Amino acid sequence: MCGPLNLDMVDLACRKKTMTAIKTIRICSLKWIDNLFGKDFDLKVIHLIRDPRAIARSRKSIHKDLSDDELAKNITNMCKNQFERFWVPLI
Repeated sequence: MCGPLNLDMVDLACRKKTMTAIKTIRICSLKWIDNLFGKDFDLKVIHLIRDPRAIARSRKSIHKDLSDDELAKNITNMCKNQFERFWVPLI
């Protein structure tokens, strides 16, 4: 689960550095980044998404009773959700 992000703390920490990078494992929503774009940061976001085939192999090894159809449906839904949540037009 994603917890709340203290933007004031992030703002203060970032302003003390000449270059800042933030790495996160999971981003539940890009809405919190909208608040950072309003600041005077030279912000660039690189969002990496794991190859769905690797995710499918990993899930299949953990959930051995998962049928191929269930796995395909699960991965398809995951890809659809990621596209809907994270798609942003190129500037």
